[in-house]
Amino acid sequence: MLDKLEIAIRRYAAIVPTGGVAMTQQQADQIVDWLDRHVCELVAKLATRNSFRQRARWGIDNLCSNDQCEERRAVIAVESSLLLCAKLLRDYAEKNPIPEGLLKSGRLNEVLSGEVRDDADSKYECREYLQMQRGFERVTFLAKRPWRDLASKQDYFFPTSGYNLKTVGALHHANFLPAINLSLRVPGDFIFRCLQIRIDFWKQTLQRFFVVSDTERREQRLEATPQWNAIREAMAELELRIRKLRSLCFDGPEPRLRDSCVALLQVYAGMRMDIDLGWLGPVEQIVAGARGVRQQISGSHQWDIPNRIAEALIDVTEMVRQSQSPDELIEEMKSTHRLVLIEEQRSCYLDGQCVARDENVDWHARDSMPWELLSVLAESAMKRRSVDAVCLSNPRAVQTKKPPTAQAIKDRRAKLKKLITPELNNLIVDAGPGTYRLKLDPDDICLLGWTDVEQLEIVLPTEPRPSGSLVLSSDDSVDTDH
Repeated sequence: MLDKLEIAIRRYAAIVPTGGVAMTQQQADQIVDWLDRHVCELVAKLATRNSFRQRARWGIDNLCSNDQCEERRAVIAVESSLLLCAKLLRDYAEKNPIPEGLLKSGRLNEVLSGEVRDDADSKYECREYLQMQRGFERVTFLAKRPWRDLASKQDYFFPTSGYNLKTVGALHHANFLPAINLSLRVPGDFIFRCLQIRIDFWKQTLQRFFVVSDTERREQRLEATPQWNAIREAMAELELRIRKLRSLCFDGPEPRLRDSCVALLQVYAGMRMDIDLGWLGPVEQIVAGARGVRQQISGSHQWDIPNRIAEALIDVTEMVRQSQSPDELIEEMKSTHRLVLIEEQRSCYLDGQCVARDENVDWHARDSMPWELLSVLAESAMKRRSVDAVCLSNPRAVQTKKPPTAQAIKDRRAKLKKLITPELNNLIVDAGPGTYRLKLDPDDICLLGWTDVEQLEIVLPTEPRPSGSLVLSSDDSVDTDH
């Protein structure tokens, strides 16, 4: 996989011009081809790894779902602070109303309508009053917790939730338009980016009203009451909680790597319409949000998306270089090969499903001879060869190394049929008297084995093993060798 990653990075470098030249249609076509042929093929393999999946799911698992997670608790803490500050400011404004001398004198409408043009002080006071009123209405709105959640899974592939309000249309969503907000133009962790936008918006709403209220309090020469001091403390606590959340989500190299994993998966989903993303959970249903990638590049001729993907490939290089866990390697091979056979642990999968009919199959002892037949069939198919007596061992003739008889092979074939699924059994065909062949292309088969350093790796097929080479337990004598 590392070779394919390096090829993809070099291929993009060959396409990108120097000096910030605008993208041509030819380059746009080359970029789309690069994404489809190089990037998507690489992400398809990466997406089988748990290390990639965990990073790609991080926003879903840590910001939206898991109340036991420290990051999710930090989101909830920020939400609580926002609501507390809003309620304290609202209550303070209700008990300490702005002087309404302008309203009582009837001058407000005159100033707003422009009838009074020479009274600058009145105009200033009216604007100040309106600012206070609008701020009060916004803070009162905030205190009612108008949002469903500050974080939304629906933003995974594209920022679609806006402020995620319970009431549709209560606020304009301009901050969530990529044309206006540059942070949303390139692929990446939209869940966290949109979370930040929402938090910043509500924080600024509170700060504006806090500043206006404090200014009015000072102009009226009012003392800082315990109620006002509580507001100041709550605003300071809000800032601390926001900083903690950002520290949890931003500190260290992981956030960049997570963002790159999400960006790669978004482009993969946008380029390939028929992929299975069930491991993402419910957000798989909204994958349509990512399917404008091809059109974005072909139509806008912008370098920001392909540049981000090229950076993402560099970001995941170390993760690709690291050794996979055995489970990750098995899952990757199951996703890219029809038949996967792991020799030492004696397990086999066809189209991602275990080939044993039931869990009682004992490939290591009682059923080891049928396993040998299956293993040799797989190895021979990778060399486009058939399997006959010479390829198999004969536990009854270890000393003489005579191959098993044709009848013994038939017996093993008959027993193997009872142990494996019909789907695999149908792929084992007769290739002559006492000879069988596995009807699969070599590229459809993967053999895995454990090395001396206890690392699971892909192994190449060996030459046909000599008769009598397989060491078996005493239980193997139940097989009939004539």
